Amino acid sequence: NSEGPAGWWSNQVQGDGSKMMHTEHGDYRPQEMNFAFSGTLVINGISFPVALGQGHYSSTNNWFLNSDNLDADDDHKGGKLIGGGAKYKLEPDGSYTFKVSKV
Repeated sequence: NSEGPAGWWSNQVQGDGSKMMHTEHGDYRPQEMNFAFSGTLVINGISFPVALGQGHYSSTNNWFLNSDNLDADDDHKGGKLIGGGAKYKLEPDGSYTFKVSKV
């Protein structure tokens, strides 16, 4: 629970809120996180560079995802990953998971 991981996570998309989403609770641009990391999310053979982080709200952990390929919903509780000629809808499914479906 510190500022370092949250700042690093936000900087992966230059603080662009339209590229950030999260599961339940709290703000889409957290001030503190437990940890964050980057990697490649592969959906049906299409690769998306992403950064993931775990934060918390009260006594509940929550997850954050950002990507330059993400077009976040207005409430930042979901969005579309766009690339490789495909679109995938990501939406939170509770505090711990994102549901993925093809658009």
